[in-house]
Amino acid sequence: MVRHRAGRGSLGCLVTLLLVTVVFYFGYPIGEAYWKNYQYRDRMRREAEFARLRTDDEIRQRLAAYADSLQLPDDAGAVRVARSDTRIVIRARYARVFDLPFTTRTIEFSPFADRRF
Repeated sequence: MVRHRAGRGSLGCLVTLLLVTVVFYFGYPIGEAYWKNYQYRDRMRREAEFARLRTDDEIRQRLAAYADSLQLPDDAGAVRVARSDTRIVIRARYARVFDLPFTTRTIEFSPFADRRF
């Protein structure tokens, strides 16, 4: 015997699908921003590894170019390099603004790399 459903569950499925779509729509840009910050921090760490081969200005220029290629805000390219005989610290600071339902959210990122020689 075959029983036919009257479609009682389809509204719940539609609401769930709508909710997942909204979360993805607003969550994707935030996830992408964190991913780009991770990539930028990874590049900083690589620059710190090879810091003995490059000057501070070369490191700043290379990281500013990489931040531009990732389409990060202009502040991300303002890299600070502090070097001593045994250590190098590379830092940047920038913020991204996200428009969310009913609010605007600003997230600050502070990628850095610290390496001892």
